[in-house]
Parts: sequence; C-alpha cells; structure tokens
Amino acid sequence: MANPPLTDKERFFWSRFSKHLIQKGIKPESVRWYRIRAEQFICAFSRRRLASLTPDDISGYLLKVGESPHLKPWQYLQIIDAI
Repeated sequence: MANPPLTDKERFFWSRFSKHLIQKGIKPESVRWYRIRAEQFICAFSRRRLASLTPDDISGYLLKVGESPHLKPWQYLQIIDAI
C-alpha cells in the first residue's frame, strides 16, 4: 500500500527539517536517512501529539531502538540527531 501524498503543511515541515540539517552540517546525501529516522520516531507515537511526549517517552523509545542487534553505533547516533 502506497503512502498518501503529503499535505502542503507536511511538505513545508520536511523542507524546513532538511534545511535545518544541512545548516547543522549534515551532508545533503545523508538528509534522506535522517528523515527516515525521524519518520520512524513519529510513527512510533502516531496516536500522540509529539508536543505531549515526556523525556521518559523519548528515553524509552531510544532504549527500545538501541536493543536492535543490527543497529550500528553510528546509526544510533543518527537516530538521536534526527529526533
């Protein structure tokens, strides 16, 4: 099943997200992976507003993701940077 097309608001958000990453020194070719990591985080809390998340929610997410045996340390840091 294909993803529905992005709304103008979503396109604007991801455009700002990408520009912010590039301003922080992330290579343009890596921005795609940061977006994927951020989308995974958003999907993990799809029933909640991100503004309502607590530090414990975020720590719990990072602990769960960090348990993956296939995740390399640099990928874990990328997840942290993305969110």
